[in-house]
Amino acid sequence: MFGGADDGSVHLWELETGKLRWEHKVNTKAVPPWVQNVAYSPDGQVVAATFDDLIMFWQADTGQLIRRIESDVKRQKITFNPKSDQFATIGAEEHSRLVIWDFASGEVVREFERGSNIEDIVYTADGSAILIASVSGVLTKIDAQTGQVIYEGQEDPGTSAGALRYIALSPDGTRVIGAFVDAGLLVWDFATGELLQNYNYYGVIALAFHPQDGTVLIADYSILRTINLQTGEILHTNTGHNRGILA
Repeated sequence: MFGGADDGSVHLWELETGKLRWEHKVNTKAVPPWVQNVAYSPDGQVVAATFDDLIMFWQADTGQLIRRIESDVKRQKITFNPKSDQFATIGAEEHSRLVIWDFASGEVVREFERGSNIEDIVYTADGSAILIASVSGVLTKIDAQTGQVIYEGQEDPGTSAGALRYIALSPDGTRVIGAFVDAGLLVWDFATGELLQNYNYYGVIALAFHPQDGTVLIADYSILRTINLQTGEILHTNTGHNRGILA
């Protein structure tokens, strides 16, 4: 399990034992030096972390540094293409650029202007498209090769919905779930962008699909819940945390 902290450090633990395998304190000029985002490569061999001035890659098993890319992008997000040797990054600037990179060379393959204040990105399972969540509350699906917009899912859950902060794609590729700051969880049909459900769970700051049974974990500032995505029913609640659950 790989994670980053607000002091610029990254850590990798053994999931079965909880033992820390390795950690690094990254020398970054960013203030504050927070780790903005982390990701695993599809084969699990590489871990990546983004900062406001860097993109870093390490070998997952040894912690050996593979590549350090200088950057100047605020609140960078990163996602690996599951079907190719590429990854994508985007920041939260007023005029955000979605950048597609070649991992082997560290060179830019292509880039697209993608509007303002992006909050989250994720590749689709086949690597053909990228889902983008924005502060304005719009879920956008774009072609990863051309940058062409396939659809924009802009449902109106209320004038005070706030930003669409976090998105996740179901393992079977049929649904997208998104967490708004002030309007709960929305579930869209992946193929069409049609809104399927809107559940009133507020303050969600992390979410993830179960890989087999279709349930979803949602977390807020102290509580972890498992919900049935078809009905919105809470199946399990864990109150063992006393700080925010960020990922």
